[in-house]
Amino acid sequence: MAYATISIRFYLKKDASPNHRGFPIYCRISCQRKKAELYTGENCMPDKWNEAAGAPLRDLRLKDYLSHVEETIRQNKRQLEMDGREVSAKILKEIFRGKGPAEAEAETPVPLVDFFNEQLHRISRLSRDYTPGTLQHYRTTLGHVKAYLAKLKEKDIPVQEVDHKFIQDFDYYLMTTPGEQSGQPMGRNTANKYHTKLKTILLQALKEGILSTNPYAEFKLKNKTVHREHLTKEELQRIRELKFENLSLDKVRDIFLFSCYTGLRFTDAQELRKQDVHPDEDGNYWIYLKQQKTDEPLAIPVLNPALELYHKYDHLREVTGRIIPSFVNQKVNTYLKIIADFANVKKKLTHHVARHTFATTVLLENDVPLEAVQAYLGHTTSKTTAIYARMTNKYKMKIAHRLNEKI
Repeated sequence: MAYATISIRFYLKKDASPNHRGFPIYCRISCQRKKAELYTGENCMPDKWNEAAGAPLRDLRLKDYLSHVEETIRQNKRQLEMDGREVSAKILKEIFRGKGPAEAEAETPVPLVDFFNEQLHRISRLSRDYTPGTLQHYRTTLGHVKAYLAKLKEKDIPVQEVDHKFIQDFDYYLMTTPGEQSGQPMGRNTANKYHTKLKTILLQALKEGILSTNPYAEFKLKNKTVHREHLTKEELQRIRELKFENLSLDKVRDIFLFSCYTGLRFTDAQELRKQDVHPDEDGNYWIYLKQQKTDEPLAIPVLNPALELYHKYDHLREVTGRIIPSFVNQKVNTYLKIIADFANVKKKLTHHVARHTFATTVLLENDVPLEAVQAYLGHTTSKTTAIYARMTNKYKMKIAHRLNEKI
């Protein structure tokens, strides 16, 4: 009987997140042109590692441990051969991780990307339970997973190989890889949104018995408190008063101001059509729409500054049916940087600042109760509203003045 030949090599996984002891030491098992890799549980600094030898330079304890790992794998191989069982890199890996030979053989690999696609197809058919925005977030998450695997020179990996270490390394990838449009790595809260979607997919794998443990069990998603930028009343007024000969700048300013006085997200404002805005029996104009992000209906009265912009584009509405000019978000944000310079606004101006400005400067600072702010923004919980409508110093002082009159 011909026995399979295996090779075992240790290396530093430098595309993973390091800790205070250095980069993770991985063991690569090769057998019959197939490979399997596993984390040894040890780390090492690059300057203390012999790349050519695949071993630490001087750490005798670590050398002994890695020798023990290699000998254990080779012993397991010999035992499989003595028992007449199949030998493969994957089976040797699974036995080293604590599984019995029969369990290691029986486990059928389920490709992660394929499984993710299957779950995405399943939830996309549950249109009542998932909004278009949520489905898109799942697709974007899958895109990040595929990009991370491509960096590892893998098209796919078995779901069974997704462990705590994989999640840590994926997190490191998300937090350090520059975005295609921004050129900057994503923030903690954005990364957490993608983790939440991947976690949901993996929990489904756990339910189906594909995974035996939850890879996220020891990985806690803690959002970072962020400063939500908004314009002051004076900054908002300066932008309103700007006169532009450049039509693109003028249109982008109006797009921004429309959301400053309606609180609409960029996508919702761009989707508004003629039939979505009309007066009631008293002549007061209302906006009626279904929000793309939440799929929830929203009805908001149109404030005078927004109504002025509505009438400014009467001709556009009659020709195209649109309420405001059509622009892509990236282009709007590029022009807003120029507009900020013209208005002497030192803050980083993006379209989403308009929604924060509406909540904080237009509503909250004009004594609109938080529950009314919640209704205007179309939030289902006051907790979400509290993030947008921050308690500014100006508003605190208003409350203080009222208290001083009463105490």
